Amino acid sequence: MRLLSLAAALALAFPSLAQAHGIWIAQRTGELAIVYGHGGSDDAYDPAKVRSIAARTAAGAEAPVKIARREKNVVITPAEEAAVVTAVFDGGFWAKTREGKWVKKGRRDVPDAESASHSLKYNTTVLAGTGGPLPPQGLPLEIVPLADPMTLKPGDDLPVQVLKGGKPLAGAGVISDYVNESHGAPMTTDAEGKAVVVVRNDGLNVIAVSASEPTPGDADVDRKGLFATLSFMLPHVE
Repeated sequence: MRLLSLAAALALAFPSLAQAHGIWIAQRTGELAIVYGHGGSDDAYDPAKVRSIAARTAAGAEAPVKIARREKNVVITPAEEAAVVTAVFDGGFWAKTREGKWVKKGRRDVPDAESASHSLKYNTTVLAGTGGPLPPQGLPLEIVPLADPMTLKPGDDLPVQVLKGGKPLAGAGVISDYVNESHGAPMTTDAEGKAVVVVRNDGLNVIAVSASEPTPGDADVDRKGLFATLSFMLPHVE
């Protein structure tokens, strides 16, 4: 797989700090929370931005998940049998003014904007062993692990496939350690949307990818800016 600079990868999607933000699920003060951030940041957000959360067992059956919308974030309690959780986050409209500033508005509110995007975030979190490759979860943009990540350790290879609209996305830059090395050089997916990333951490791993989708005829935005993550927590090595 050839390397692609992060700057180039993000420029192909939509070059804004807001667009570079992602979501993932991680432990926060003993609870599983929907984290919204860029790299190591953990930002407060309007809980209403979390539009949907779903959980499934390793066999693919739906599993219950309790959702608690707090003042500045969302925490979840999946059922014990849940192996996978997915989440959708609507980051709203972002416009870039001719002065180079980003504002949380669409083109109708900033008619002379240089560009405008609708920011959408997606996450797939593996909570427990899946026994093999994970089936696609049906998100508009997703990173599908082609092996059970819970059987791996730091330094192991993890094959993944990026799907956009359920179809392989070629030429996408996959960041293998978004939390700790968000500015590292991504791997580029092949014609089948596949790439191999190296598992970086004992503990939290967040793999990320971005893409864009033009929205011709939309009065508010020029495109949708999509950002997807795959996250999982490996046991700490003593």
